[in-house]
Amino acid sequence: MRMVHIWADVEDDWRPSSARAAHKHRKSGDTSIGVGSLSSLKRVFGRLKNTHVPLHRMDFHTHGGPGGLAIGNEWLGIDTVREFHGHKFETVFARNARIFFHGCNVAERAVGELFLALCGVIFLNKGGGRVGGSSTAGYMDPI
Repeated sequence: MRMVHIWADVEDDWRPSSARAAHKHRKSGDTSIGVGSLSSLKRVFGRLKNTHVPLHRMDFHTHGGPGGLAIGNEWLGIDTVREFHGHKFETVFARNARIFFHGCNVAERAVGELFLALCGVIFLNKGGGRVGGSSTAGYMDPI
């Protein structure tokens, strides 16, 4: 099973690093990739698409809020995730793949549910699967 952990820290943010959480979840054979902007996330999807080896799972270790997550100092939400449509990024994923967003409150409220649904339509429309996200605050590291 092929899995990729995407992590993104916010510059000058005091909260614990997302990189540490991504590395903790990584198992043998997994890949962990850091991104700093939406354009770098698109480039990662492009490279994954060009490998022609579909992913079974992808998760995001980022800071988040209702309906989206921080990618560096940019926001991936219901408006910006649409920029990923039309690039054939659905070919990155295997049949019945899973995507999960670990960022705090990403799936909270109707806007969070809409964000998850859009991600499913954009990334999993070829082979189906499941998209999930945190609906509460997450604490990566105890303070």
